[in-house]
Amino acid sequence: SDPMTPIPAAGPPPANVQIPPAASKSRQLIDAMDWAMAQNDRKDSAFYHRLDASGIAVMGQSCGGAQALEASVDPRVRTTVLWNSGLFPQPTSMGGGAALSRGDLKRLLHAPTAFISGDDEDSAYANASANFDLISHVPVFRAYERGVLHSGTYSERNGGEFGGVAVAWLNWQMKKDARAGKLFVGKDCGLCVNPRWVVRSKSLK
Repeated sequence: SDPMTPIPAAGPPPANVQIPPAASKSRQLIDAMDWAMAQNDRKDSAFYHRLDASGIAVMGQSCGGAQALEASVDPRVRTTVLWNSGLFPQPTSMGGGAALSRGDLKRLLHAPTAFISGDDEDSAYANASANFDLISHVPVFRAYERGVLHSGTYSERNGGEFGGVAVAWLNWQMKKDARAGKLFVGKDCGLCVNPRWVVRSKSLK
């Protein structure tokens, strides 16, 4: 895969830019996990024994990526994906929970993690790359799509390219689908040979 062009690590947001209060809280992701597991065990639930309780994936877009990171400390989490997101060097509460910084990455993450973003015009590009560079204790994947901004491809049919990447990652990580994994691993991985994408990874198998 093509190496990414080194860029300065993103610093704090400009003084005149205010991160709005989060409309939701990181804790709600944990609450959702608890609710789902309780429904799986409750005989009168529509989900009784229909959910795979062996692992959970957490994902978040932009500030929601910080929420996903904070929830990743839960041992039930089997993979984490940040979309157009990454932590700043200094603590911020953009996820509506604890103030987190890049120094928290090792504490929070224990499972394969992916950072997906737009190119260097995406406001999260630099943070996503800097976060990836700091992680060495878990398998980690970093990819960006050329010509994509902070809003991703979600408004396109079926979520566009990002939607396909999300489904493939979940099929690989959660269902052990080796065919889906070929989009991410190997010298000729699907995203590696796609001219729209630039890819890096560490310890990903």
